[in-house]
Amino acid sequence: AQGLAALDAALAVLDGEDREAIQNAVLDVGRGIPRYQDLKKKSPTGGPGVSFAWFSALYELLLGEKEGPRFGSFVAAYGIPETRALIARALAGELAAPAA
Repeated sequence: AQGLAALDAALAVLDGEDREAIQNAVLDVGRGIPRYQDLKKKSPTGGPGVSFAWFSALYELLLGEKEGPRFGSFVAAYGIPETRALIARALAGELAAPAA
């Protein structure tokens, strides 16, 4: 939930036109969460990289898939307001799979 809330806040300040800016915002959020840091990779600023687990978690929570397109490109195509609404639904538990 912390990561989704942070991603929502990061998306809230973007204009939605630049896929790279969106992708970088997604990466920056992932870098800030220790369990999604990849210490074998380096960010452009020399900090930790981001593990695929961050993107996998986003795809599973928001899209119900294990993987998907480049997340910044998805957000740019789907729309920032729509993605933020999807995040809000996930945070509210509305996207959770029903118990078997």
